[in-house]
Parts: sequence; C-alpha cells; structure tokens
Amino acid sequence: MKTFLTSIFVGRREEINQLDAVLNAVQNGIGRCVLVSGEAGIGKSRLLAEVQDRAERSGFKLLNGRCFEQDRSFPYAPLVDMLRPFFAQSVASDHLTALGSLAPEIIKLLPELEPHFFLPLSGSSLNSEIEKRRLFEALTTLFWHQAEIGPLLLVVEDLHWSDQASLEFLLHLVRRIAGRPIALLLTSRIVQAQAGLAELLAGLDREPIAQEIKLSPLDRNEVAQLLKGILNQTEEPSAEFVEAVYNLTEGNPFFAEEVCTSLIASGDIYYAEDQWRRKPLSQIDIPDSVQRVVQRRVSQISQEARQLIDFAAVSGRSFDFAVLQILTSHSDKELLDLIKELLAARLVVEVSADRFAFRHALTREALYGRLLARERQTLHGQLVQAVEQIHADSLESHLEALAYHAYEAALWPKTVEYAWRAGEKALALFAPHAAAEQFSRAIEAAERLSQASIPALYKLRGQAHDTLGNFDQAKADYEAALQAARNARDQQATWQLLLDLGLLWASRDYERTGDYCQQALAMARTMEDEAAVGHSLNRLGNWLMNSGRASEALDYHREALSLFEELNDQTGIAKTLDLLAMTSNQSGDAASTVTYYERAIPILRELHDWQTLSSSLANLAIYTMSLEQANEAIKLAHDIGWQSGEAYALNCLSLVLFSRGRYGESLNTRTQSLKLAQAIEHPQWTSANHIYFGFYYIELLALTRAQNHLEAGLTLSKQIGSTFFSWMGGGWLASIYILQGQLEAAETLLAEFPQEWIPTLYTVRLAGVELALAQQDATRMLQLLDDLLSLLPVLENARIMIPFLGPVWILHSQALLLLGRLDEAEQVLLQAVELYTKHGIAPGLWRNYIALGKIYLADARTEQAREMFTLARTQITTLGLTLDEEELRDNFRRRALAVIPDIQPPTPRQAAKQEFGGLTRRERQVATVVAQGLTNQEIADELVVSIKTVEAHVTRILSKLGFSSRAQIAAWAVDKGLASAPQDLDGLSSAG
Repeated sequence: MKTFLTSIFVGRREEINQLDAVLNAVQNGIGRCVLVSGEAGIGKSRLLAEVQDRAERSGFKLLNGRCFEQDRSFPYAPLVDMLRPFFAQSVASDHLTALGSLAPEIIKLLPELEPHFFLPLSGSSLNSEIEKRRLFEALTTLFWHQAEIGPLLLVVEDLHWSDQASLEFLLHLVRRIAGRPIALLLTSRIVQAQAGLAELLAGLDREPIAQEIKLSPLDRNEVAQLLKGILNQTEEPSAEFVEAVYNLTEGNPFFAEEVCTSLIASGDIYYAEDQWRRKPLSQIDIPDSVQRVVQRRVSQISQEARQLIDFAAVSGRSFDFAVLQILTSHSDKELLDLIKELLAARLVVEVSADRFAFRHALTREALYGRLLARERQTLHGQLVQAVEQIHADSLESHLEALAYHAYEAALWPKTVEYAWRAGEKALALFAPHAAAEQFSRAIEAAERLSQASIPALYKLRGQAHDTLGNFDQAKADYEAALQAARNARDQQATWQLLLDLGLLWASRDYERTGDYCQQALAMARTMEDEAAVGHSLNRLGNWLMNSGRASEALDYHREALSLFEELNDQTGIAKTLDLLAMTSNQSGDAASTVTYYERAIPILRELHDWQTLSSSLANLAIYTMSLEQANEAIKLAHDIGWQSGEAYALNCLSLVLFSRGRYGESLNTRTQSLKLAQAIEHPQWTSANHIYFGFYYIELLALTRAQNHLEAGLTLSKQIGSTFFSWMGGGWLASIYILQGQLEAAETLLAEFPQEWIPTLYTVRLAGVELALAQQDATRMLQLLDDLLSLLPVLENARIMIPFLGPVWILHSQALLLLGRLDEAEQVLLQAVELYTKHGIAPGLWRNYIALGKIYLADARTEQAREMFTLARTQITTLGLTLDEEELRDNFRRRALAVIPDIQPPTPRQAAKQEFGGLTRRERQVATVVAQGLTNQEIADELVVSIKTVEAHVTRILSKLGFSSRAQIAAWAVDKGLASAPQDLDGLSSAG
C-alpha cells in the first residue's frame, strides 16, 4: 500500500526568516531568546523541529527539554529532562570537574551524578535564596562552557506546564547570554498565564535580546499544500475538499493532519491506480474535533493495544517501556508488537529505545479524557506499584511522579509519604511553589487519615508560602502548626514557630514581631535550653534595634554572646558579634562597632559563612573607609548570588567613595545599588538608597532631586516600619524645607518625631538646630546642640560619619557668632577643618572654609577671609570635576560659588594665589616638582632647602587644597598647567 507523509512543513516563511536571523546572530556571538507562542496544534513544535535541523546543519549543539502537564510541582523538570540525556551521552565527570565548586548544585538536580564527582560534597551555611542563586549560576556556567565549544541551541517546550522555579531560571538565563553564542527557544500555548509564566513573559518583554513569534493558523492555500504534502501527490486536492477541511479545522495544522489520517484509516481516503482517491464528500464523515479523531483511531486498534494506550495516557505525555511491561506482563516481543501498532496508528512516536511519547499533547489529553474516574484511579495506583518496583533503589529521583500518581489513585498513606518527601526536596531545590503544592497534597491526604503529622506539614507549607511572600497563607499555616504544637505540649516546636511568626510579621507589623519574640524568649527560658535562649535574645535584640531602641538591644545581644561563649558555639558567637557591631553602630559607639566586627570576621572566614562575612566587611568598610573591604564584600555577595547583600555592599562602597570626595563614582555605585534593590523588590534597601541619594543631592545643592528621593524613600520606610530610615530621611527633608524657606512645613514635619534624644535621631535634631538658626534663636540652637556635640568624639573612630555630623560644627559656630563669641566660633571651625583634612574627608569641607571666611570678615581679617574663600573655591572646583553629569556639575559649582561672599578685588599677588588654590609662589614651586615624581629629599636638593621645610610645604599644600595624597597634588598641578603628567601617578602616593 502507498504510504503517506507526516509532519509536512508548509508556510511559516516569515517565521523561518526571523529564526534564521537569530541563528546567524548567535553564530556571531550575540545571544538571543525567542518565544514561539500559539494555540494547541498550531505548529510550534514542528517549527522548532525545522529550526533545529537548520541549526544542527550549521554546527550548533542542541539541548532539548520539555514540560509536561504533571510537572508544575516538579522543580526544574524541563532542565532535568534536558540534562539527564546530556550527561548520559557524555563524560559526566569532565563537565562536573569543569564546574568546580558549583558541581554540587547540578548534583542536587541529578543525584545519579554523585558517583562521577570525585570531591566531597560540603555542607552549606547559606540561606535558601543564596543557594538558589548558586544553582542558577551552576546551570548558567554549564551552558556557557558548552557555548565555548561552539554555538548552542537550547529548546524548552510547553512552558504553560512548567514549574515556577524553571521559569525563574529561564529569565535569569536570558539576562546572562547577551554576549554568548547561545540561542534559547521557548514555546508556550496562548493561555491565561499562571503567576510564574506571567512574570517570565513580562520579563522577556523588557529584555532587548528577546522576541516573540506568535503563530497564526494556516490559510486556505497553506492547508491545501499541507493536504497535498501529506498524501504525497502531484495534483492539487479539490477546492471542495480543502474548503471542508479548512472550515472544520480553522487552519490548525495538527487538527488538519489528524483529520486526514483518520479518513485514511477509515477508508474514506484510499490509494488506487497509483494515486490517492477519496469518497464523495457527501459520503465522508469528517470528525469535528480532535477528541473524535482520536476516538475513531482508537476504535480501529486491537483491544490489547487499547489497554496499553490507556496505561500510557495515565502515565503522562511520555512513558517508559519497562513500566508498561510491568503493568501489562507482556514479553518484550508482545509489547513491541503492540507499540508498533500504536506507532502505525500515529498515536505515539519513539523517543529512544526505552521511551515513547504521544505524538501530540492533544492526543494524550483526548485519551485520558475518555477514561472514567474510577478507571483513572485504578490505573494510577498500578503505576505507583510499577514505579516502586522498577526504581526501588532510586526512588528519590521519582518522588514527584510517585506523589502525583499516589494522589490521583487516592492512596493516602503513600501520598503523605511521597508528597512530604517531594515537598522537602523542592524546598532544598529552592522551588517553594512546587513545595507548597506537594505539602498541600500531603496535608489533604493526612487529614483523610487523621494523622498526627499534620502540624509539621503545616509548618513546612508555611515556610514555602513565607518564601513566596504569601503572607496570609504563611500566617494561617504557622498559626495552625503553633496551635497543634501547643496542644501536643511540644515546647521545642512551639518555640521555633513563635520565632517563625515573629520573623513573618517583621514585614508587616513590628509590634506583633516583638510580641512573638518575647514569647519565644520566655519559652526558651522555660525549656532551660541555653542555645534557644541565645537565639531568642538575638532575635529580640534585633527587633529592638530596628524599633529605634538600640541601647536596650545591646543588653540582649551581650547576654546572648555570654551564653554562646559558654557553649563554645562558634557560629552563635560570630552571628552575635555581627549583631553587636550593627547595634553599636546604631548607638553611635564607633569604637565598639569596629572591635566587634574585627572579632567576628576571622571566625566567619573559618566557618565559611560567606553571607555574614560579606555583611560584616561591608559594615566595617564604613568605619575604616577601606575600598578593599567594600569591594570584597560586593564580590562575596555576588559570588554566592546574594543579591540583597550585594545591593547593601554597593551602598557601603558608595558611602566610602562619597566621603572621599569621589562624587561621580559614588553616584554611579548608588545607582547600581538602587537598581539591584528594585529588581529584587527589596523595600529596605530601595528606601535606604533613595534616602542616601537625598543626602548626596543636598550636598550637591540639587534640592529638587534631593526632595524627590527623600519622599520616595520615606514612603517606603514608613510602609515597612523602618524607624531608622524614617528618622534619617525625615530630618533631611525638614532641612530642605528650611533651605527653601518653608519653616512652617519644617516645624510640622519635625513635630512628628520623638522629642527625647537618642543618637539615631541626629538628622532630626540637626534640622531642629537649622530651624532655630533660621529664626535667629541662638539660645535655642545651643540647647539643641548639646546632645549633638556629645557625638563628635566618636568621629575619630567613625570617619565616614564626618560628612553627616559635619554640620554640627558649622551650626555651633553660627550660634556662637550670633552671640558675638567670634573667637570660640573660629576655634570650633578650625577643629572641624583639622579633622576633615586629617582623615581626607571631602563633603562639607568647603562649607567650613566659607563659614571660617565669614567669621574673619566679621572680625575685619579680610586677607584671612579671602584665603578661606579661595580654599572653598578650589574645593568646590575639585569636587565638581568628579561629577560625570554636566548639568549636575554646573549646578553644583554655580550654586556653591554663589554662597561665597564678594570682597574687595585682590592684588596681583593675591590673584595669583587665588588662581592656584591659595598657594604661595614657593608652594606652587613645590607642587610642580611633586608632580615630577621627586621625593622630599630630591625636592630639598632641587630647591636648596631642608627636607623639613619641604615636608611643611607639602603639608600646607595638602591642607589648602583639601587633598590627602601627593597623587592629587600632581593631578592638580597638571590641570593648572604647572607641570606635565608624570609617568607613574599612583607611585606618588608613597613618595617620601
């Protein structure tokens, strides 16, 4: 009998052209992602098959993964489907060795690979979010390695059935392939997208390397080409037949093929006299749905083949030969004969020697739909037994399938066991959505059995919902588990659940958090469990600190430290030292902050606690102003995939750069931090970045920008209940109101904050002093300044706070000036300038110079005033040069210079000093030879002076110009035309 052709490819010229362009771009090293979407049967898989053929001929390596209907609760199912054959067909140990420390992450997905990895799998101290990012990094690196060999084509089909973890990874991958020869082709039906798919589609819309191809139905001419191709005939099919098929199928190619196949099977289309013929249209019963097509086809196969196809439909889109053999008890030959019958009926296709699949998902859906509920239940139960028998030694790799089939079979004890284990596996793989689904199955099964294990399952599901940000569901589960634990008098479980609920409420209601933390501490003391007491003390202390009660918090953390030291619990000690350092920082105790961090960091390195180490280094950098520490913190956070920690470390680096006067770099770094915080939807760091931007722009005299950022930051900080950032931002916003002359608005805002003094209210108190100054109330200023002045001694150990507390000196001098106490006012500012220059702090130094100049003017010391104003102009110009944005740079210079009072024109000699930053002729000579790279001894020989004289000149130059290094002097001298650029500018920093 004459055969007919299947899977004929017609039309889609435009789509093929687009995909050819994608392959060409990838061959040139430009990554691309394409989503092919359309209704079921529209030809997505057939289009991808055509593209894969073209890619393979062009030298691409192909990796394919598919999603199946039951995979929504199977973490990373399409990636497992993709990677399992990849590792099976290659030397797995080579790929794992190339991944190095990331190899264990791949083994978590494919446990059968563990024997191929020859290094021990170490335990981890990272949280689940970081572990998930490590898995993402491992998968990405694996694909990068393959792309280094040659262009890579990754295909993932049927995303509408994907688990959420896979969808999240795919979006991550899209963002990492722009400069790599990798093409990622995805397919999805046009359906109402589930949450994870909706987020992926929205994310792809924002990615420049991603595009969508929406497949439309075939037109009449294309349906005619399809029918002609299927029948492999030279003559065109009749217009009447084409119209009938087109009207019925509406141009859906799969449905059109199935109709044609069904008519051939029924004899309505037949081969005679060397060509295909058909009965008159009036005598043909054309099935009007895919379901009818499949049912007609099934009716034409043997009874044993029907039984086999029923088992296959219950198994899923694909099925194993071994499983079917166990279910049917057929010999190899008998089973192969039946499968050949299904292949001939075009119901299934061969995937590999041991695996088969339905030709289309619609075929399987139609077959599954024809089974009665009782039939399905029985068949699912038989499948559970078959999988248990075949995979008795590797059930861990089949938990998801076992949980699914046991649930559908109403085998409740097995559902509890397998769904519980699958849920825990999903949590370990950082797939909380899949975990929640599995725990829900287990809970339903346990409730049917009235099992006592329900509280533990509620806690686990609550944890999954908590991770997903589903507050109400997490709260309900934790509360149910807590009630059950109390009923069972389980103190350990009760204590842990109280802490869980406290942490959960931290994002909503800080008072509720405190209540739960206090209950947890009371429970821990009742249990006489010192470790539990220590953890409870730390949790309660952290709550107190975030509530603005840092001094109380310190007592709790110190008690916790004593307990952990008695227990020799190094992990507890390190974490408590970290908390003590943070709390001491909030209390304004800089020396203790540094001491605690310096004690914690070596322990954290030994424990390999990279997350806490990153946080500690970032915080310590704020005090040491060490760029090296800040950058190490950023790298650590980035390497472990801790994005919120990376955002925070970037924030700390920005503060260090700003304090050093590197404004442009600081603004760019803070922009990075803000974008990252917004991308991961982290309200605290988003709020912090907005508020610090507000401070920066106040310093840069860009008040509108400052106000916009502060208002945005305050809105967020109030939403999350962060009093620290609310107070800090509120004080700076009040300062803007005062600068704008809106004194009533400032007064109203300041009245919202606590009136009693605590160090974390320093920006609020500063604004209060500024308001008193605007009202010319010197007495009130001095009263308010008392508490602020008590903070100044800490600045020796907290240099980075100088820009924030610097206004205290200026306001103090202005209060004294109002009272006519000029000498005292001068001494205050001279102390400030000395501290600024000693520690190389730039922001605010120019304001001190101007304030000093005004005092000298008031005291008729014009020359000294002129010198101060010259220093201020130099400082303003120097800082302005660090800004990348022209508008911001010009605005800052214009407005800052406008603050400097006009005085009598200088003499020619004075003009020269003014032009060169107030330097005398001799000092300019010294600056010129410094720029030539000479040491102090060489300069002394050159100018015929003593080395001490040279050292004094260099010190005065640094002070007048507001610099901290010889390299800065050299750069300034070159800029002023006094010297040419030296060959080794960096080397000047250490010239002696």
